[in-house]
Amino acid sequence: MGKQITLPFPTELLTKLITASDMDAEHLTVSNVAELFPVLVGRWIDGSVQTEELSSIANFFIGVTKYENDELTNALLAASELSYYIRHTNSKSGEPLHGFVTELRSYFAKSNPNT
Repeated sequence: MGKQITLPFPTELLTKLITASDMDAEHLTVSNVAELFPVLVGRWIDGSVQTEELSSIANFFIGVTKYENDELTNALLAASELSYYIRHTNSKSGEPLHGFVTELRSYFAKSNPNT
């Protein structure tokens, strides 16, 4: 079995995202997450957010949404699994990784029609 990797939660990044959007960190809603997540994914695509940060925050957002929005939930689940599958890619797990990235890009494109 491989060594366990423990990374700190990206609190500072999440706080900056929430603050920049003028939201209440203590009372995030599904619609807040639907607004914040495409920003986060866009920053991941442009390289200013690391995969581990994206995965951690997506996992946090899943707790906020409680699976209330299928399209958003699917994108959040895909993002939350990315860092694991990047580190554990082999011939069997390469397909899910590709699917997760495709899911994220698709969600980002739908959420940002001007890009």
